Amino acid sequence: MKKTKRLNDLGIYVLRFSDFQIMNDIDNVIRAIEDYILKFEENNTPPLIPPF
Repeated sequence: MKKTKRLNDLGIYVLRFSDFQIMNDIDNVIRAIEDYILKFEENNTPPLIPPF
């Protein structure tokens, strides 16, 4: 994941979800995104990427 590392180095953080997750479990995908945003806002630093 060289691209992801490079983006992280630039301060850009990527959440990745599979097509299957998007098509079959969108509620949990949205929940994971919302949780990530809330944690980011609380700490002003990006939280660890959820393990998907």
